[in-house]
Amino acid sequence: MLFYYFDNHISLLPNHGYAPTVVVNAIGPICALAYAVTATMAVWEMGRLKEGRVWDSPIVRTRLRVAINAGVPILLVSGLMLALPAALAFVQTGVRPTVSSLVLLGQQLLICVAYIAIGYGVGFWTPRLISAPILGGLVYYFVAFSVAGYSYAWRHLVGYFFEPLMFGELPTRNALLAPLVLIGAVAVASTLIWISPRHLMLRCCVAAGIAVAGVPAAYSMVQSWGASTPVVTGAAPVVCTGKSPEVCMPEISAAKLDFVHTQAVSVARELKVAGISETPRLITDRLSDGRHQRSSTDAVWRAQLTAGVTRGDVRYQIALSSLHFPCAGPDQVIVHTASLWVATTAGEGPAYEKLLDRWAARADSNAAAVAEIKKQAREARAESRDKQQAWYEKLLADACEEAP
Repeated sequence: MLFYYFDNHISLLPNHGYAPTVVVNAIGPICALAYAVTATMAVWEMGRLKEGRVWDSPIVRTRLRVAINAGVPILLVSGLMLALPAALAFVQTGVRPTVSSLVLLGQQLLICVAYIAIGYGVGFWTPRLISAPILGGLVYYFVAFSVAGYSYAWRHLVGYFFEPLMFGELPTRNALLAPLVLIGAVAVASTLIWISPRHLMLRCCVAAGIAVAGVPAAYSMVQSWGASTPVVTGAAPVVCTGKSPEVCMPEISAAKLDFVHTQAVSVARELKVAGISETPRLITDRLSDGRHQRSSTDAVWRAQLTAGVTRGDVRYQIALSSLHFPCAGPDQVIVHTASLWVATTAGEGPAYEKLLDRWAARADSNAAAVAEIKKQAREARAESRDKQQAWYEKLLADACEEAP
């Protein structure tokens, strides 16, 4: 509870009503501590069973059954450490949990189960007074300091949500499975060593084989990943309406969908009359794209619809979404020129000029460039429709030819 409130700024990061973001923001800071506490308690509990000579007594229940019964309170504690911050975050933000958000929490609980098994294995063969704090410290270091290591693979294999999820994002299946493969393999190997008093050498060989196979298998899943956790986008539910164009927005902002559709139809009609582009099949909200923003195409325009509704400039956002270049890095001065002309055509020129004025205020060289941008756009608007269209098409081509 105290840990949650000390890290309250994490739980209140922007979530846009997206439940997986709420869960990750809440449990990310505490999962390393939860794993360490789980492993420490498991070592201590196994040591207690050994000191009580439970394994030497003629009991009817198997060692596994005894260990499971003893591990239930440990799992309840670790589960509470993870579930309570998530529950508090849901209450505090007013967001309802979803299946995808509970899957993220479930993965953390499975890792806790694995650490119980690892702690049992360590506690079975070592004195608990020594091994319990040592294992707890090692687990905490293994998880919490993974982001400080030189190897990106390390941070992806420990089951640590070290960065927030953006709206519409979810970790990929392999991102969730990789920590379970690594820690699960070690847990199974650890369990085989103490699970039965018979065939110790055979069980040790099998355990070694599982561990040796599990570690490279997990590493092979993450070795090509970069610094960030791989995610899939578009996971948030959306609502769509209309045709030619169809407009889609996330459920959280769908109350304004009819208004946005009306504005989208108006902007698309004005741009079509100006000869800029044909009416797109779909206009969708960039919010669902997460951190991996995609460019618009002729058929699909990607606009900041939710942000536009909030700021009152949704027409401006739709107009700019129609602009896309045939290369990845177009010349920025030409981009601004084309954007100003498109925005002016849609009746949103003053909004883009304010953006240019802020850019011009940063440096004298910017001010000169902005003056030229405004001049070219103004002169183009004075020409006939056909000349404007030809000028615009040449501008798009020049943007890629003059790109650095």
